[in-house]
Amino acid sequence: MAEPARVRMCYQLCRAVLKNAAYFRGGASLSPTARPKSQFAIVASNNFLDMVFLDWCKLFGDKAGKHHFAKILPDPAGFMSGVLAALTMDVGAFDALARAVIHYPNKELAHADVYEAITIPELDAIIESTIQLYEALRSQSGQEPAPVAPHDLLATFRLEVDVGRSNFVALSKVGQ
Repeated sequence: MAEPARVRMCYQLCRAVLKNAAYFRGGASLSPTARPKSQFAIVASNNFLDMVFLDWCKLFGDKAGKHHFAKILPDPAGFMSGVLAALTMDVGAFDALARAVIHYPNKELAHADVYEAITIPELDAIIESTIQLYEALRSQSGQEPAPVAPHDLLATFRLEVDVGRSNFVALSKVGQ
């Protein structure tokens, strides 16, 4: 069984992935004419997306990392079977997703000057796999998230999308 501090960090990473994905989605859900055009809003939106991929890599992509799900969960194979079923993916498709997510910060983000266009990995699969991990942590680790942590992560995600949308709407009105 993983140490409580590592399980707690995995909970925090799951929440960070989902919160950043929600804020990004909130801004992206606005029509192109309604999106804020300021550099601040553009950078903020891009940073939300970058953090999604960086934190997801810690949980799923970096097999040698101390927060990789296989080093935290007592039944990583069972967990992965559940993730693949939830995503309706096979192992090859999930591995391709993981490679794309790892590639994004390591190559496309770090060397954006080299790429004409940046390929953004599939966000829905990242969100769903993270929710699956959060639930597996709750059922397999024997540790509940901190008292301030949500138990229904999908409902919280939807609320955070609304928060992101509201904030991007407010940013679009700055300077008008």
